[in-house]
Amino acid sequence: EALIPGAQGYSVFVVKKGVAKITQVAIGNRSETDAVITAGLNDGDTVMVSNILRSGDGTPVEIVSIK
Repeated sequence: EALIPGAQGYSVFVVKKGVAKITQVAIGNRSETDAVITAGLNDGDTVMVSNILRSGDGTPVEIVSIK
């Protein structure tokens, strides 16, 4: 849900200090429902999984968790 395909490969939006930041990632194995990200993310990064089409680099975001 988070992967954004592009001419240079894939990217995701990482949320840092309430702002969406586009981040290039490398993927390994991929199925219809899962993808293994092999590079580009660090432990603890928060990745956007919804409202991707409404966002852009630098868009302010509010994190909402479903418990």
